[in-house]
Order: sequence, then structure tokens, then C-alpha cells
Amino acid sequence: MKKLVIFIIGIISLAACDVESSDNGQLDGFWQWSQIDTLATGGITDMRKSRIFWDVGFDLLEIRNTDDFSSQVLFRFVQTSKTLLISSPVIKNREVGDIRIQDPQELNTYGIYDLTEQFHIECLNRNKMVLRNERFRFHFRKY
Repeated sequence: MKKLVIFIIGIISLAACDVESSDNGQLDGFWQWSQIDTLATGGITDMRKSRIFWDVGFDLLEIRNTDDFSSQVLFRFVQTSKTLLISSPVIKNREVGDIRIQDPQELNTYGIYDLTEQFHIECLNRNKMVLRNERFRFHFRKY
């Protein structure tokens, strides 16, 4: 009888919860920027020590440097099977409100040179993501 009561309470609890889920598939999660390749020159830069992470959930992408929490940028994004389009960047500031970025130069630290940026998805699985824009190839590992 005791097991039945616990089971019923569990079912009622689950029914009462509003479970939100995302259909971003493998894209959702916390990604460490591990390498950037410069397409024009073939140069390769190890980015693991930069401690820059992409945090993806629902329709938001947050790019942050974990050594400098004052530089957190939020983007809206749209994903297809082959592309990732990011747009509408804002500086995350919970104290005074998010600040819309007007100058794309503020994003250059992250290899982004436009307020709207489209990436081709070269690889996306549960451990690895490789994105390419016009200038760079970005390598990430799932953290």
C-alpha cells in the first residue's frame, strides 16, 4: 500500500510540473571553444586557455569568458540541419538590464564580425561541434 501511495504522489507531481524542453538536439549544452582556424591563411590557434564558452539553450546562445564575467553576450539563434544563424546580440547585465550591441567590433574577441552571423555546421555530435563562417572555423568540445 505504501508503494502505491508513493507511486500516485509521483505521478501527480509529474503531471503538475510544466516540463519545458528544447528541440535543439545536440546543440544544447555548454561548449568550450577549443580551437579557431583562420580560413584565409590556414592558421590554427589553440583557444582552450581563453576559457571562452558557448552556452546554448532554447533560442538563446550565451558566449562568456569564464575569466571575465563582465563580458557575457547573449544572442538569439535559429538552427537548421546545416546552419546556425545568430543575431540580436546584447551584453548581459542583470543589474541595469541587457544592453543592445550596436557596434559589431564589440564581438571581434569571439571571432564574430557582424551583428548577424551565419555559420555552416560542419560537425555536431554529443562531444564535438565545428562551425564555419566566412573567416574562421570554430572547434568546440562539449563541457
